[in-house]
Amino acid sequence: MEIEQFPNEIPSDVRNIVMSNHEGDIDGWHDDMSGPRETSLGPAKNVKSILSTFLDETAGRGITWDWHASNGSSGAGSHVHLCMEEGVFEDPMEGWTITYNTAVELFPFLAPYFCHNWQDGFRDGTHQAYGGGLNINKWAEGQTTRYSQASIENYVENEHGYSRTYESVTFNSADSSKPVTVELRANDAHPAMALNGLLLLRRVAGCAVQAGWSPKLENHRATLNKVYEAVYETPCETEAGLMEAMQQPIEGGITFKPGRGIPGVEQEHFETPFEVLKAIQSAYPQTPGSWRRRGEILVASADDAHSPHENTDALWNIDADVGEFTWDNGPDVGEEPDVERAAPTDGIRDLKGVGEGRATALEAAGFLTPAHIRQATTDDLTTADTVGRNTARELMAQVEGVRFNTEGDTQAEAEA
Repeated sequence: MEIEQFPNEIPSDVRNIVMSNHEGDIDGWHDDMSGPRETSLGPAKNVKSILSTFLDETAGRGITWDWHASNGSSGAGSHVHLCMEEGVFEDPMEGWTITYNTAVELFPFLAPYFCHNWQDGFRDGTHQAYGGGLNINKWAEGQTTRYSQASIENYVENEHGYSRTYESVTFNSADSSKPVTVELRANDAHPAMALNGLLLLRRVAGCAVQAGWSPKLENHRATLNKVYEAVYETPCETEAGLMEAMQQPIEGGITFKPGRGIPGVEQEHFETPFEVLKAIQSAYPQTPGSWRRRGEILVASADDAHSPHENTDALWNIDADVGEFTWDNGPDVGEEPDVERAAPTDGIRDLKGVGEGRATALEAAGFLTPAHIRQATTDDLTTADTVGRNTARELMAQVEGVRFNTEGDTQAEAEA
């Protein structure tokens, strides 16, 4: 994740400690010529570790500030990135293709995780001082183009031979400090929300890769253009906020092609963008008491008054102990159960493809080590309340050292 903020808007001790590169793990701040100062966090397999690094170096030192998405007529785009870990999937290019196309298809529906100011819209609804046009469309125009696997392979293999585009989802070439990534350029949110949205997208994309196909909309380009108009332009140009705009019906509806819906979501037709977001949240629920669940509750409230920019103090405290967190101006998080989780003793969290959410779910179900999973039958795993069938199949395959082939709709991907 990139972090962009304007130096004159944040406390001097932030500039002295991290922005001057004198100490701390958040260093490398530089001027990228777009206005704010920028640095990066990661890469990391576990999204939570990126958030922890950021919070340790800021709030952990008693340093917080009013996170901002713009300054005057300039925006602060804290872009987030996804990449494929080597050796996880049998066909890496199919994995890249499905991941990219899933991001293209679903990113605008996840907009509340990536927009800091729901009331005014992305980049606080600011306009460019030059050239005209919406600020967000200047730097992250809504991406509506899907790529075939052959095109994706060209991006991945020719990793230094291109530049990213100014679109909401784009390939970003490799350099000395990072690999090729799928970049989400619209984000201007605090890491507490942005990384939550990134993790949710990663979970959906991972299940899509496992299934062998990416979600695809009917009337794909026309539908996405209408959704981007709702999440980009409506909050900037009208009195309606992002949440209100997302709850308005899209002309013609939102329909996924038969058999090409969102993995884990049976419904294929929706009237509003927010219905799509709710369906994703329901299919990929977060652990009660976790920072992820707290962000999920804020988004699920569907209330522009609960905008993250009205909850800045809470964002810095989002990883507080169970029972010690409240939103400044948001929904009640309810009673947070203090679930005692046994610590893994044999590397379950180091298994390929097992992130924080899956590991927690497996531990809660009593599967604490790879040995436990190996000894269990598939039926044992899939009947556990917190472990879904796909997770069970994936984990069983991994601990046994086999790769199971998924029958992908590769022709449909090629024709995307």
